[in-house]
Amino acid sequence: MKRLVPFAVLGGLIISAATMLAVTSTRDNDALPPRRGTLGPNEQVRQAIAQLAEADADGCHLNSADIILDFFNPYSTLEDLANDSDAIVLATFGESHVLPPEKGTIAGRIVSFVRVDEVLVGSMDSGATIESGARVLSGSNDLVRGLATGLDPCASDQLLLFLKRSDHDTFEVNPYGWVRLGRPTLESASFNDLFDSYGSTGELMNAVRQTVNAP
Repeated sequence: MKRLVPFAVLGGLIISAATMLAVTSTRDNDALPPRRGTLGPNEQVRQAIAQLAEADADGCHLNSADIILDFFNPYSTLEDLANDSDAIVLATFGESHVLPPEKGTIAGRIVSFVRVDEVLVGSMDSGATIESGARVLSGSNDLVRGLATGLDPCASDQLLLFLKRSDHDTFEVNPYGWVRLGRPTLESASFNDLFDSYGSTGELMNAVRQTVNAP
């Protein structure tokens, strides 16, 4: 079940070069030290996510929730997006795993293995690890799988992915560079207007192939 959950942007959601995280605000509580023998709200969230990671949970059993963030698309052309990508592939998400929050954050990362069907740019083997941008974080009453870009690593669609190599020796999906394929209409991230001029995924794929194969 997909729910829309209000969050306050606190920092910690790493997408491309930006660091953003949307969670229920605990800023007022952070100003007060926790009582002896108790955990503060942020540490409670961190501990709960760490327990999921320790249990090798995949995160797909959590309810998904859209994180409302404002993005500014820095790419004016398909060529700009392609040139800023370390790899461009056709792939499908497979098994996913929750990783515990990194130091200074209270959101868990979700990494996924992918089946690579075709490599258009760069080098990537099937079974490579990808971060979709989804995070495990605190909702109103429980942990949720937060989708900041609309891309869900638990979906089974074939995808066109524009990827950047991350500091974690994995690939990250560019938040402006993903499209679901095999559907009657073109569906991409709601804030990405770069693909709006293409009437279908077939038309877009033709344009991508022409772009990456241009001399």
